[in-house]
Amino acid sequence: MKRGSNKEFNTEASELNHRAYKTGCDYYDQSYYKKAAKAFTESLEYWPEDPEAWLALGNCYDELNNPAKAEQC
Repeated sequence: MKRGSNKEFNTEASELNHRAYKTGCDYYDQSYYKKAAKAFTESLEYWPEDPEAWLALGNCYDELNNPAKAEQC
């Protein structure tokens, strides 16, 4: 997964990031880790530098027994 971006701040992207992140949190709380990982990945498409989304994605991979991907996050 690619980190970093030279894009300027975009209000719409910020809102989409937040929406996808919240969806990921909801899935995570229900133990739907694959769906949560997909949502957190989507949130990172809108804001690649989001540290909370990276941490949450790493937690999903940890729950999915994929320590290598978890460590990358």
